[in-house]
Amino acid sequence: MKKIFNIKQRYIFKIIIFLFFYLFIFSKANAQVFTEYEVKAAYIYSFTKFIDVWPSNVYAEKKFVIGLYGGTKIKKDLEKLLKNRKIRGKEWEIIYYPSISDFQNKKYKEPDIIFVSEIRKDKIYDMLFAVQEIYNESSKKKKSILTIGDNLDGFCESGGMINFTPKNSKRQFQINNEAVKNAGFKISSKLLHLSKIIKNFQE
Repeated sequence: MKKIFNIKQRYIFKIIIFLFFYLFIFSKANAQVFTEYEVKAAYIYSFTKFIDVWPSNVYAEKKFVIGLYGGTKIKKDLEKLLKNRKIRGKEWEIIYYPSISDFQNKKYKEPDIIFVSEIRKDKIYDMLFAVQEIYNESSKKKKSILTIGDNLDGFCESGGMINFTPKNSKRQFQINNEAVKNAGFKISSKLLHLSKIIKNFQE
């Protein structure tokens, strides 16, 4: 009976989440085919609602910052989706980082989320290392950043937190929950049920 209940519970959780995604992805006057990045923008916004615990740094800042590194194809769709909305009760800002050095040298504001796309596999670790360095700074300055990859091979295995999977995959995204927890986040079990759980390469 307990096993049957758990199956039913997971099924209900999936319905709740998919209904939530439906409200933000498909609530338009006319039916239409949505682009890849319209859907991914909606997922990113939904991720912010299904993370139960955010590190305290996100509450101390005036704006919620979404960073883009590698490509900017999602930028317009994010701006369109977020228009007249807030993220965790805050105004939002989108920043594009032209290079890892710009990110490391703090030429731009540090993000709360960074969306990494269109980069070579050998650049993934460099970006994630830069993010980790920010977290490892003195306790006064350190900041946790949620890392999201755009269908990047080895992203979660290298320590990235969430990675979109190829079109028509059984699961729409992967999650490295150990990396998530190590950075001070706690993802809702409802979201974890929809993902493929990935571990670091060395594990």
